[in-house]
Amino acid sequence: GKAFDNLIRFLSSLPKSELTPQTRETLISTMKSLILQGEKIDENLLKNFITKTGLNYEADIKRLVPSKTKEHIQSGQSPENLKESLKSSVKGQLLKTVQELETKLGKMQQAKNQPQLKELQAILKNIKTTLSSIELTQILNYYSKQEDGFLQFQIPFSPSETVNLYIKDNTKKSDQKGRKKKEDVSLIFHLDLKKMGSLRIDVQMLDQSLNCQFYAEDKEVSKFISSMLPELKHQLEDSYSVNYLSCKVKTKSFFENEMPEKKLFKKKTQIISVEA
Repeated sequence: GKAFDNLIRFLSSLPKSELTPQTRETLISTMKSLILQGEKIDENLLKNFITKTGLNYEADIKRLVPSKTKEHIQSGQSPENLKESLKSSVKGQLLKTVQELETKLGKMQQAKNQPQLKELQAILKNIKTTLSSIELTQILNYYSKQEDGFLQFQIPFSPSETVNLYIKDNTKKSDQKGRKKKEDVSLIFHLDLKKMGSLRIDVQMLDQSLNCQFYAEDKEVSKFISSMLPELKHQLEDSYSVNYLSCKVKTKSFFENEMPEKKLFKKKTQIISVEA
């Protein structure tokens, strides 16, 4: 989120840019559309949100390979829709912009155009930083999947208030054909909000039953949340049987040290270099 915000401000403040106006405005518009501001959150919005980030960029390319024709049909996307998805995603646009800038840089270096060269190098550096931020999330999720860990999504992409959502599917494969598997999913929401401070919500969904534990940094915030839990329980019971719903106060260190992604980096062999 911070990378997007920085790049939007950087591109908007440039009095003159070697980027074509269409490339720049399209990129700014796409990044701004990922900073959610008051929209009603629903399934379609979140799917569109994740698609636009480019987190599935390589997976979409893989579906376009002829040998994978059945795969994109099963996913409900035609080759034309997949191509449009690749073009409209932030990652797709950033990669295209990098290619455009590197071509121009090569020509300028030959012409020894120093003033414009420095400006272009600054733009390229900012864009590659944003691209690396997306790729770190992709690599972290891929690695987490191999380690039976959590998938991570940041919603919205905002530098000031964030919600990190971690998802882990604990559902075990059934040995018996035709037997319905019981849903077993762990969710962790980690919120950092201006007026409420740090919050964490741990949710365990087992089949149609649900356990939910809130953690708040501030005592008054905890009291407020506790007062709202009966209403939340009433709404959740439209879809789930709520077994447990509570709120506890925790210190700042709890929110800093207990995040799932930190567990991925405990061993030396698990350290990831984005550039590599």
